[in-house]
Amino acid sequence: MAHEYYREQDYKNCLKVYDILFHKGEQLSISELKEYAISLQKNMRYFESIEIARKILDKKRVDIDIFLNMCICLGKIGKYPDALEYYNKILKINKNYNIQIGYYAYLLGQVGKNEMADFYYKIAIDIEPDNAWYISHYVSAP
Repeated sequence: MAHEYYREQDYKNCLKVYDILFHKGEQLSISELKEYAISLQKNMRYFESIEIARKILDKKRVDIDIFLNMCICLGKIGKYPDALEYYNKILKINKNYNIQIGYYAYLLGQVGKNEMADFYYKIAIDIEPDNAWYISHYVSAP
């Protein structure tokens, strides 16, 4: 049931199901834990998402989806250097990775790497020219 909600990007209902399973002590597979961590992140429960993601990374050291999830969660709670570390892990695996590249640019700007931020904002806007979040943050970048 949770997986169906996840596939439909209904993260709110997906989270409800996984919360029940997790708190009942059900053993979740790695893929279920990933869906749970991402659903937590999508519902702005960043600290819990980080906790679940760390459990996944203890079992599976390399997982681009979880690296991205950690990047987003850590950035949302203001831990910009840590967030960048996870995005950089992704880029070491795949230098052409561009999912959430505008968020990467935002994080770079938050730690004062403005030239790099400018470079990646331009890439983000080329990829998604109508993404208002990228444009607004690029315009307001120092």
